Amino acid sequence: EMGAYTFGEIDRLCKLTPPHIGVLTAIGPQHLERFKTVERVAEAKYELMRNLGTDGIGIFNGDDPRCSALSQRPAAFRALRYGLDPDHASLDAWASNVSMTGRGTEFDVSTASGATAHFATALLGEHNVSNVLAATTVALQCGMTLEEIGCTLATLEPVEHRLQRIDGAAGVTVIDDAYNAN
Repeated sequence: EMGAYTFGEIDRLCKLTPPHIGVLTAIGPQHLERFKTVERVAEAKYELMRNLGTDGIGIFNGDDPRCSALSQRPAAFRALRYGLDPDHASLDAWASNVSMTGRGTEFDVSTASGATAHFATALLGEHNVSNVLAATTVALQCGMTLEEIGCTLATLEPVEHRLQRIDGAAGVTVIDDAYNAN
């Protein structure tokens, strides 16, 4: 992960560790105190993509309007998009049939190349489906198949205290989300 608190920070990190694949998951108001506008936050985050070479791959969250807009910029790298948008015409990987179960989350993943697979994970929440899609898009570019990715995902456990499902007494399910609690 490359975070930015000033312009040029991500650019400097990319000079130390030149990226081949870059992922933009979201652009929001997290750093307005430093950048003053969300548009400036977007420019700072796009420094990662500007450092991808002609053989680089930029992966963008197609559900985030700002990420999606950045994916439309002319660039030397190849841009790919993932998302949950049911009108997935502009996406390279998408999820459908998302459902929360007693054990976690299940959904189908499809790609623009026509591949599909059913995924099941202990992770909870639609935001984690988006995170899985980002990772899936990267893994596909690294040569993995959807089936391999799905099998690996099935073994993934949530981080302790972050939407962690716990079987409580008398059949009660506890969702422990106390990671940042005071």
